[in-house]
Amino acid sequence: METTPRLLQAGPFRFGFIMATGVLLALALGFAIASLAQALTLIFLALFVSLGLRPIVARLERRGVSRVVALLIVMVGFLALVALLVWLVVPVVVDELGKLIAYLPAGLDQIEDQDWFISLNESFGGTLTGFVELLQETLADPTFWLTVGGCVAGRARDRQRRVLGDLRRRLDPVLRRRA
Repeated sequence: METTPRLLQAGPFRFGFIMATGVLLALALGFAIASLAQALTLIFLALFVSLGLRPIVARLERRGVSRVVALLIVMVGFLALVALLVWLVVPVVVDELGKLIAYLPAGLDQIEDQDWFISLNESFGGTLTGFVELLQETLADPTFWLTVGGCVAGRARDRQRRVLGDLRRRLDPVLRRRA
């Protein structure tokens, strides 16, 4: 009695083809999940926030407030809390980024004199010195920082438009029913 699996009995070409197809399907699934990672993160964040705020809406409803008004109260309160956190955090982040940008040129000048960098640079055949010089030139170039700032501002503007558009799409049917 032969114990060879049926898949292997069909021949090595078929076995290899089926295995390669399986690998390609796994890669396609991985790429699909990776491309949806941002959307899935936003969905889970929205689910987390909605589950956390639902008891507050239910409590307001038990006190006689209509569901729409309760939702609006909770939404305004949540957005005010987020705005407060942004108002408190953004100045600190901007200040720290300013300190980092001011420190980088001097810090990169000093890095070449440190023992760990010297030994690492020798083990890489002196290529790290060229990398540090390129990094110094790039960080000292104002157009680099304008490009980075423009990209960040553009992404923030796009995200704001998506959020406001989504909010409008969700609130329009509710507000039309009330009218």
